[in-house]
Amino acid sequence: MRGLSWFVGFLLVSCQTTTRQQVSAIPETTDVSKQSVVFITGHDEGENRYYTNARKHFQQQGMRLVAKVSTLEGVIHWLNANHNYKPYDEVHIVSHGNPWRGMSLRVKKEGDRVTASSLKETKLPKVEQGIDTQTKIVFHSCGLGSNVALMKQLKQAFTSTEAPTIYSSAYFNVFGGKYASHYLAETYYAFYPTAQSQGPLHMAAQFDVKYPEVDIDWLATIKRREEGKLGEPYSYKFNIPVSWTFQFEEESDMPTLETTDHIVDLVLEDEAATTALFELGIPLEDFRWRVKQKGNTLTIEGKTTALCILVPMMHRDGPWALAFPRIENKALYQRL
Repeated sequence: MRGLSWFVGFLLVSCQTTTRQQVSAIPETTDVSKQSVVFITGHDEGENRYYTNARKHFQQQGMRLVAKVSTLEGVIHWLNANHNYKPYDEVHIVSHGNPWRGMSLRVKKEGDRVTASSLKETKLPKVEQGIDTQTKIVFHSCGLGSNVALMKQLKQAFTSTEAPTIYSSAYFNVFGGKYASHYLAETYYAFYPTAQSQGPLHMAAQFDVKYPEVDIDWLATIKRREEGKLGEPYSYKFNIPVSWTFQFEEESDMPTLETTDHIVDLVLEDEAATTALFELGIPLEDFRWRVKQKGNTLTIEGKTTALCILVPMMHRDGPWALAFPRIENKALYQRL
């Protein structure tokens, strides 16, 4: 076997959205004297309206929007060129994200996704203007707040002579909800091989085993695919594909992969593939595996579906309203 390349991505993004008209449960006041900017770093695909609804939310706050910057390098270049001779108070960066593989935002054009390892390996331009110690950089990317290593790399990327404060939440971001234009949700996960689910009862049993201390009617919630009553949990799912390409000296050197066990054995023989699967933390049996052969090149593709239970975060003083996602709330946002 001469070489190996691998790729891990998302077929359907993980941050949640709905298409209903929104009304904020607790209105937010915006200080128009502040210099703030919001980067909408992606475009919606299919029925998911995450970026569209995020744009609407921040327009309601009267904030400046930038929609043509789609890389971390581009954000830095834009800040250096558009600072108006004073630092920004807040910089918001909206990107799909996932607790397992970082952000969908690319480091550079045609580059890798933003992860702790990709930032370590990539040389970015220096932040020369627009950022100081009072600047708050807020990443609206699902689960990022639980990835301390990535938050540290992002802080370093935006630090020159002065370091800003980085904010992100460990919870899911929901834009365009039934009761608020933006809120956060606690999330519980179970997985199954894509297109091979054994049904709601089987998945509910998985949640029971994985989260025995959580008081949720898993079966009813799995069947609830959109927001119902205020604060009521509901389900959402997305796919996570993985792919590895193996090249052999001769076509005759290729192994015969007749079963799933044979496929998994080949993947686990490679250190890079094993490391990638370990970082994902998703059981191999929860992937659907397929093989493609072309000449002396063998491609192995796996795909798992993540079934998520989303529980909206409620206001701490009572169940009458959703908790507004203010970055100053240490129970909702991590800061570094």
